[in-house]
Amino acid sequence: MSVSLPQAFLERMSSLLGEEYPAFLAEYDKDSTRALYKTAEVELGFPTSPIGHLPHGYTFDTEKPGNHPFHHAGAFYVQDPSAMATVSAVPFREGMRCLDLCASPGGKTVQMAHRMGKEGFLVSNEINPSRCKVLYGNVERMGFGNVQVTNADPKRIAAWYPDFFDLVTVDAPCSGEGMFRKYENAPAEWSENAPAFCAARQKEILHYAGQTVAPGGCLLYATCTFSVEENEGSVKAFLEEFPEFTLEELPTRLQAVSSPGVDMPLARRFYPHKAAGEGQFVALLKRSDEGLRRDAPAFLDGREVIPYEELKILQDFLESVMEKGGDLTLCKYGKYLYSAPMPVPKENVFSAGVTLGTVEKRRFVPHHQLFKCFGSRFLRKLELEPDDKRVMQYLSGAEIDCDLPDGWAAVLLCGLPLGGIKISGGRGKNHYPKGLRVNGV
Repeated sequence: MSVSLPQAFLERMSSLLGEEYPAFLAEYDKDSTRALYKTAEVELGFPTSPIGHLPHGYTFDTEKPGNHPFHHAGAFYVQDPSAMATVSAVPFREGMRCLDLCASPGGKTVQMAHRMGKEGFLVSNEINPSRCKVLYGNVERMGFGNVQVTNADPKRIAAWYPDFFDLVTVDAPCSGEGMFRKYENAPAEWSENAPAFCAARQKEILHYAGQTVAPGGCLLYATCTFSVEENEGSVKAFLEEFPEFTLEELPTRLQAVSSPGVDMPLARRFYPHKAAGEGQFVALLKRSDEGLRRDAPAFLDGREVIPYEELKILQDFLESVMEKGGDLTLCKYGKYLYSAPMPVPKENVFSAGVTLGTVEKRRFVPHHQLFKCFGSRFLRKLELEPDDKRVMQYLSGAEIDCDLPDGWAAVLLCGLPLGGIKISGGRGKNHYPKGLRVNGV
C-alpha cells in the first residue's frame, strides 16, 4: 500500500518529527493494523493477538468481521488501536457518570460503557442525526442498558448537565491527518486551512464540555490529527479559560508507545511508527475538587408515567418472559416504553435508555433492545454454540428449530444475547431486525 500525501503536510511532519520522520513516512507504505476491542470472555474463532499496552485490545485476521456472529452478539467492536488508547488512559470506578460528547460511530462509548460497569450512567451524544443512528445501532448491538443516546449541540448539553459528569470525553472533529492511510479520499480532502478551521470549532466544543465536568472529574480530549494548532493549541486555550483544570499523567504503558506533546509533555502523541494504529493525540485534564457536584441534571424530566392500561400489559408481559429481580425503572417517552433510570431531556433524544417496546391493539410488541439488554434474564433461553447451524440461520432471518415451551424467548450465543424469537410448536419465529440480518446463508 502506498499513500499520496499532501506536500504541506509532509513538510510540517518533517519539521515536527526530525530524525524520526523517515520511520513515520515508511508506515504509509504498509497496510493499516486491523484491531478490535473485546468486551466478552469468549473465543472468537478467528486469529487474534493481544496488544500489550491496551487492555481488551487485539489485532485480528478475518474477513468481514461485521458479519461474524460474535460481532452481532456484541462481543467485540472493531476499532483502531490508537483510538483505543484514549479511554484506556482513564481510571474508572463503579457508578461513574460519563459523557461522550462527540460519540459517533461509538468506539469510545463502547469502551466507556464497558469499563464503567452496570452501575454507571453514560450520555452518548452525536450532533449529526444520521451519525446518531449509527451510534445508537452500536449501543444496541453491544447490549448496554445504561446508555442514553442524545442528538444535541454542545451548548445545549452544557445547559442540561452543568457540573455533573465524572468523565467527559471529547473526541473532537478534526482535520483527520491520522486517517490518511485508512481512507483513500482523506488526503485529497485535506487542505492547509483545515487545521485552523477545526481548531476554532474544537475550542468552542471544549468551552461547553468544560462546563459539564463535576468537581474532581476529568475531561479527556482526543483527536486523530497531528496538527499542533488542533492538539496542544486547543488544550492550551482550554486551560487558560478553565484554570481549575490541570493536565494529568497518562499510564506508563501508554507513555512507552507514544511521544510527549509539543511543549506539553503530559499530553501524548501516538504515531504509527511508534505504536500500532493510525495516530492519535490524547490529553487527560482533571478539575479541582473545589465547587459543588450537581446531583441531578438542569432540565425538566421528559419521562412520562405509563398509562395504567399500558403499564398492566407491559408488566404482565415482563412477568411472563423474565426472571424477577433487578427492578426496571419503567416510563414512557414518545411512542415507546422504556427502562430509563435517569432523567431524560424533553427533546434531542434518540434513545432514552433500554427500549422495551410498544403496546399495540392491547398487546405488547417487544423491541430488539429488550432482548439484547435483558436476554440473559429470560425464562426461555435458546442457548447456542458457535458451531450450531441455527446461529447463522437466525442471523439471516430464518425460522429455527427450538425445543422449548411456546412463548417469547431470547437467543443467546455462548451466553451473549443475539435477539428474540417467538416459539410455537417447536419452531422459533424470527424477530431479528431485517436491517441487521446477514445475507447468503
